[in-house]
Amino acid sequence: MTSAVLTGPDGAVIVAIGGDLDIASAPAVRERLLSLLRPGACRLVIDMSAVRYADASGLAVLASTQRRAVLLGGWLRLAAPRPEVA
Repeated sequence: MTSAVLTGPDGAVIVAIGGDLDIASAPAVRERLLSLLRPGACRLVIDMSAVRYADASGLAVLASTQRRAVLLGGWLRLAAPRPEVA
């Protein structure tokens, strides 16, 4: 799993991830995404265009990250998932 981080013009954090979002990569992805969330930086856009595969553990990472963002007063959005991942 690879990732790159940018800040959008509205202050949202944009994270591009690629590869497989599965049980093997889930712990590292969870740690990476949660490390980006904090008060004042709680809006997260995840560019999913390079994710080839996602399983239930990958979905759990996205759901837990979304819950944390909402608790901090923000949100999480998924951008450009491939049809087979969506």
